Amino acid sequence: SDKGSTVSKQQVSVTINISSAAIINASPSDMVFNQSSTVTSSEEFLSIDNTGSAPLNWSLAQGAQTPVSWLSVDTTSGTVAPGTTFTVNVTCDSSQLAPGSTYTATLVVSDSDPNSPVLPQTITVRLVVGS
Repeated sequence: SDKGSTVSKQQVSVTINISSAAIINASPSDMVFNQSSTVTSSEEFLSIDNTGSAPLNWSLAQGAQTPVSWLSVDTTSGTVAPGTTFTVNVTCDSSQLAPGSTYTATLVVSDSDPNSPVLPQTITVRLVVGS
């Protein structure tokens, strides 16, 4: 900052380490099941994609709400290699529910590795029970 002072040119070495990481992409993010008194159970597919560069060790559970008995999945955990997809069967069963109502719950796909920076994905599940 002194006027007239000459500062010599300096080179600084910078090292950037890019660590590999998994990235969760769950789809669809909203699932809607329409059932009636004659159709009381149905299933849809949930895709868990790993768009990152490291294996994704995932777990799937109902969200923060009290677990609901009408919602189930066929697989609750697994590993997805980078660039691949795993499909989970999501089932809703309205046989014990009142007709004419809509029920809502959430599913959360998370990285099951401890201290993981991978963001979880939340899927909203709506069950519409007609009469």
